[in-house]
Amino acid sequence: MPSFHDIVATYIWPVCGAFALFSVTIFMSLVLARYFTDTRKNKSEVRKKEIEQRVSQHIETPLDNINEIIARNKRDFKYLAEVIPPLLREIEGDVRYSLLATLKDVGFYDWLINELSHYRSKHRHTAAVTLARHWPDENVKEILRYHLTHSHPLVKQSAIVALATTQDVTQFPAVARECKQLGIYSYPIVCDVFQKFGPGISKNLVTLLESENISLETKMAALMALGQMGNPEHILKAAIPLYNHPHHQMRALSFRALAHAKAPVPVELLHFGMSDAYWRVKRYVVDCAANTLPLPEDVFITMMEDENWLIGLQVGFALFSAGMPGIALLHDIAKNPTRGGHRAQMLLAEKGAYNGLA
Repeated sequence: MPSFHDIVATYIWPVCGAFALFSVTIFMSLVLARYFTDTRKNKSEVRKKEIEQRVSQHIETPLDNINEIIARNKRDFKYLAEVIPPLLREIEGDVRYSLLATLKDVGFYDWLINELSHYRSKHRHTAAVTLARHWPDENVKEILRYHLTHSHPLVKQSAIVALATTQDVTQFPAVARECKQLGIYSYPIVCDVFQKFGPGISKNLVTLLESENISLETKMAALMALGQMGNPEHILKAAIPLYNHPHHQMRALSFRALAHAKAPVPVELLHFGMSDAYWRVKRYVVDCAANTLPLPEDVFITMMEDENWLIGLQVGFALFSAGMPGIALLHDIAKNPTRGGHRAQMLLAEKGAYNGLA
């Protein structure tokens, strides 16, 4: 029978040695892998920084050999895709168009189209869709329309925003259709998408609001966008029929749009709105009243007495913005020994226009 020392010498020491050698080998492999990874990463960062510097230099003073400097291989196009977006945000006009033309000449545009044709990851594809909007030709628009039905919502949303950024009004029906089908978006986000088309879609927004086959969220987004960038004629046509909508947000957005139109509003609409239970409706009714001449005094006097002090504050701001007629009316309200009178006194005192004799 072998002794304990024989067992240790024969079995345990060789096993321990093999395990130690295996551990050291694994450790050194990890160290080498980390070293080569960091080296490659450092080289990538250096190359990306060089491309960024060269592109910035080309913007200031065009370089003759820019192709050889920033597009040596396909990997350089990946670095360009990372450094170009912040640069494009800082420049505009002829300088911007010149840079886009240069990128197209060096092959970046073709590489980008190829990226859009092969799905690799949601983040990479989303970045490619976002970049493509800077070349809004028919080829790009067709690709963006195709991505409106992409299975991943992040890619689809990027395609919606990119297509809207082209400001091609003919693309609005397709974008609006997708926005109506995507219930995950809140109406301010959809409104922002609509606004990216620019004022040219005012008529399209009016048509959309007159449509019956439209969700409440999409209708609110359309009305909000129209109020912020539409002309008064289109706003009045679309907003007035919605002043008594069953949903309080639609009523508020209706009066908000009318206020932005800076056009007189029928007094009967103001009387309807100032008795609304929703305070935001009354807040925008005040702004509408300020755009109506002569000033509807009964509306301002009643709204100054509202139980919500924010409404009274808005009345004061509106009357001050109306000039001398508004300030005179505010002085008249301050003479009343009521809640509204006290509010008017405080507002006038804040502006240094109250003499304390009311």
